Amino acid sequence: MEFTPEAVATTRRNVLVLSLTTAILSFAVRTWWPILPIILRDRGASVVEISLAWGAFTVCASIPQLWSGVLQDRYGRKPLLALPTFVAAIAYILIAPTSPWLVTAGWLVLLNLSQGFQGQSFTVLLAESVGSHERSRAFSVFQFAIGLASVAGPALGGILLLRIGVSPLILASGVVVFLMAVARVRYLKETKSPQRQAFDFRQIFRGRALWLLIVASAFQIAINCSVNGPFVPLFLSHDRSFAPSAVNYLFSFGMLPGVVASVPIGRLIQRLGSFRSMAWALGGHFGLLALWLLLAQPFLVYVVFGLSFICYQAALIAFYVVQSDVAEGRGFGAMLGGIGMLSGIAGALGLPLAGVVALNFGRGAPFIMGGVVALVAMVTLRHLQTKAGTRPWSVQPASLAADRARS
Repeated sequence: MEFTPEAVATTRRNVLVLSLTTAILSFAVRTWWPILPIILRDRGASVVEISLAWGAFTVCASIPQLWSGVLQDRYGRKPLLALPTFVAAIAYILIAPTSPWLVTAGWLVLLNLSQGFQGQSFTVLLAESVGSHERSRAFSVFQFAIGLASVAGPALGGILLLRIGVSPLILASGVVVFLMAVARVRYLKETKSPQRQAFDFRQIFRGRALWLLIVASAFQIAINCSVNGPFVPLFLSHDRSFAPSAVNYLFSFGMLPGVVASVPIGRLIQRLGSFRSMAWALGGHFGLLALWLLLAQPFLVYVVFGLSFICYQAALIAFYVVQSDVAEGRGFGAMLGGIGMLSGIAGALGLPLAGVVALNFGRGAPFIMGGVVALVAMVTLRHLQTKAGTRPWSVQPASLAADRARS
């Protein structure tokens, strides 16, 4: 595509469209998603089985990412964002009826495969829709929209769970996801360069790409041990006797400070730099979670979880920018897809290990494990920032011209 002022304005619209559709989709799903581990438990799964299932879901969401990236570079970002959303809608509808946990897990595998084929298309499309100097702002707007949904969805779900139950909520979310898939087909603008994008998978294991892979893998393992895994609901339900609705409220009100801070966080990352911001934010997240484990008073549990989520939000936004800055160039989608696949598998392997750790050392132990792995990411980030040399491949002249046009 030609980066005329009109084209630039159109692609910047992608930030709004993708943020809104993802927020509405997330709002519907988040009415029940925070208690998914409890749903699996109530359908017959043990803690270890839930951890193994979570690992399987993560593998299924990770393996297709390399092929997703290759397909993105060949056919475009938009199809890989829209088409898997239709599959996800079907999966949610099939999950709704009460069934044995293995059947539910089977439909969740389908859901995660669809998400895997979306791969890194969110990151790539947003990064290509704005200039490099605007990326932290674009990603912070995207996370702000998702954060609002993450706050509002569990809050509404906490009310509706008591009135209509889990299955109707899941069914309704499937309908909403289908409508958002239609909206993505209609309103998203393609950003892929018409030039054929060459990619050699071996380049992931060279230079700065290799260090990015290490950072991404450690980051995935760490956050799967904290807010992205099943361990917060299981810890609160068993060790703190929180009801399912109270767990929903924690994910709603606990995330609120991070949501409010998303846009200022983007500005701060732009000022401090993505590498330094991500390292500091990871340290803050797990430091606060270590304190959170010691608390029993519900108000303090909510407050400290909220503070830790601010740091998590900052680490996630900074991670998006780090990926974009290191990987941009030929085969952008394929490179991030390959890194996403390998780091996702690493994160999946960490989940059953964390489940065994929880079984032997208590349900708070996975958070400590995550903090240790986060230290690996923090040290590697410093090395990645100061690593001498160039990117794994040079940036296309067209990409540089695009940034100048957007500026």
